[in-house]
Amino acid sequence: MIVRTSPARLRADMAKRLRELREAKGLSQDDLARLSGVARATIQSAELGRRKPRPSTRRRLAQALGVRPEDILFEQASGLYPT
Repeated sequence: MIVRTSPARLRADMAKRLRELREAKGLSQDDLARLSGVARATIQSAELGRRKPRPSTRRRLAQALGVRPEDILFEQASGLYPT
């Protein structure tokens, strides 16, 4: 059985995960913007679930956070992908 998730739900989940990862590193949005080269406004919009960052933006954010790009989309513990 395939369970489909709405785009709005995916954005909300990704937004929550991005914020959790940033806060776990003790970074502000400004800090993450400086480390990643991604505009703070883009980070803010992503964390509010207003927009889903492009793959290239997710890669830059992930590198700055020390995680894989897919970690921003899914929690590892969720079992949505293998480790």
